[in-house]
Amino acid sequence: MPAAQPEAKASRESMVSTSSQPSRSQRPAELQRPVAQQLRPDEEEAAFRAEAEAAVERALERDRNSDWWKKLQAAPKKHVPQRCDRLPIHRETASREDGCRLPTRGFKVLAEVQPVRAQPCAGAPVRGGRKKGDSLRAVEEGWVKLAGEDGWICQGLEEAPSQKKCLEALEKPRALAVETLAKMPGRQMLEVVADDGVDILREPFDGALLLGRRSFGEFVLADSQSYHGWVRLSDNEGWAQAVSGSGEKLLQGIRPEELQLTQSAAAEPEEVQKEQVEIAMQEAARKEALRQLESAALSGNSAFFCAALEVARQKGVSKKDIARANAMRS
Repeated sequence: MPAAQPEAKASRESMVSTSSQPSRSQRPAELQRPVAQQLRPDEEEAAFRAEAEAAVERALERDRNSDWWKKLQAAPKKHVPQRCDRLPIHRETASREDGCRLPTRGFKVLAEVQPVRAQPCAGAPVRGGRKKGDSLRAVEEGWVKLAGEDGWICQGLEEAPSQKKCLEALEKPRALAVETLAKMPGRQMLEVVADDGVDILREPFDGALLLGRRSFGEFVLADSQSYHGWVRLSDNEGWAQAVSGSGEKLLQGIRPEELQLTQSAAAEPEEVQKEQVEIAMQEAARKEALRQLESAALSGNSAFFCAALEVARQKGVSKKDIARANAMRS
């Protein structure tokens, strides 16, 4: 009897251990798969990547069939370069000093052939000509500057414009600084008669760049005048308004007899009149050189003063005036 007890005990332990293990039907689903169908982690990652790549390929194929993809695939249009003119670095005044901006005046040619020159002087190169009966438009006069083209025509004989008229005006201009034709060709002298003086501008329009100023009683030299009351100053010094918008005279033309250089201009020979005009022009140039010298002295710039001093000596400024200007430097 005692020997049978250990056997019974072992039988009960084996039954307990067997009942504590789960049956095959109670195991999880992943454990119930066949071993061949179970994936390892690296295989699952490879499958995920393959599925993502397949999705990208499908998206690309869908995009390739779209309209915008076809536009990208199309050959680009070839643009033929077009030649253009050089652009100016600085603003040019020619864009406003043409027939489309400045007022014009019509003329009719009376001479058989009147030459068109590159500059307003008899010795300038000839660029063409106008025949008798031809009509033309001008933007400036003294010598007539043609509108819309580069060229100048003398209103009379080039040697003596007042002796014979070669151009006939067809209409009256809006305003002129000097209404009568000068007896001698070339630059003309005008006096500032405005109480407040006049401004020197780069272009013949209000609001243009200010270059300087002339006070009452000073003289200026001009090469030509426009048809709205402005004069072009000599040596490219700019423009000055000679007649205001209300018709008031700002600049007055000066004749030799008004400077008491002669008692009767009509009675003097042509050579004497020419000499008197030259003397008047030299006097105006001397005064202008003195004014520039005084401005240089007040500026404090030694180089500027030396250059102005050299010009003043050439124009005949007296030693007394030079000494007075030199004293202004201190």
